[in-house]
Amino acid sequence: MEQPALLNITRKDNIYRFRLDLPDGPAPAGQEYVTDLNPEMRERLRRALQAAAQQMQASALTEVRSQTTKLSVVNDSLQTLGRFLFDTLLPSPIQEALRRLDTPLILSTNTPDIPWELLFDGGQKTGRYLCRNLSVGRRVSTVPDKTQRVPAQDRLQRKGGRREPQGLSVLFLVNPTGERPRAEEEVAALCTMLPESVSRIILYRQQANPLEMRMRINADTPQVVHYAGPSPAGDGTLTLAGSSRLDESIAEQLLQVLPRRPLVFLSHHEGERQQGRNGNVSLSQQERDELMEQVAGKLMAAGAGAVVTMRWPVNMLRVQELVVLFYQ
Repeated sequence: MEQPALLNITRKDNIYRFRLDLPDGPAPAGQEYVTDLNPEMRERLRRALQAAAQQMQASALTEVRSQTTKLSVVNDSLQTLGRFLFDTLLPSPIQEALRRLDTPLILSTNTPDIPWELLFDGGQKTGRYLCRNLSVGRRVSTVPDKTQRVPAQDRLQRKGGRREPQGLSVLFLVNPTGERPRAEEEVAALCTMLPESVSRIILYRQQANPLEMRMRINADTPQVVHYAGPSPAGDGTLTLAGSSRLDESIAEQLLQVLPRRPLVFLSHHEGERQQGRNGNVSLSQQERDELMEQVAGKLMAAGAGAVVTMRWPVNMLRVQELVVLFYQ
């Protein structure tokens, strides 16, 4: 398995520290570089983040048939943000190293509010997002230290008698509260487009409860858990049927019996009236970013290998297109 490069980004006040660790390369691997943001740079960053978030949110509410005229505005705001992150915040030695990078890249940072995945290198002839050429993921900084975790060797022995399925197997948890009919439409459309080689385990509404999940996981050993339902609760848990929640304890019981750590795909359907810190019914973008990292951190601490979630609200037809290509 190809070893990834690790880009560490640490923010303290207005100072950003960068260190790029390459799997087998020379300097600048392991060397730390610092960018100190002055008031003008901080204001430019704030405006770029705000513009990208606002355009993405507006795009999610626009009918797909009329989106073509507005996609250029969204793309411009994302490119402006990505270019600013690459050209202004990244030190030059890190920029050059990333241009030459040909291995997967993992981001490790304490800045959930900054989408480093959008890094845009405008120095190329046509410009490019790094994530279009490299596999990019983020290491969650909020994963707690589990002192009571079952030792890895014991877990391997416990899983030893189970065989992994030959093809891809997906467990769908669909509209567990019964209040998100579009979640059912999403999964129905998705299942008609997926290749026949993908095995589908679908739990609708009241079926999406811990007992039913445990039975199906024990019988079918899915590699992917696809949650299509309401946005996460404020404590970073996912709502299941009845009064149950997919908290860290339940997730650990379910996920750690699998032969491999599964991928969890979170397809949130907006509309749930969440309470922000300031008393408003919706979360601010910063609160949303922190909540998504909290959700991912809890699931990965419980046994998920990776979590795919949404930074901004996204039109669900676009999500369907992405998921089909992703699973294929």
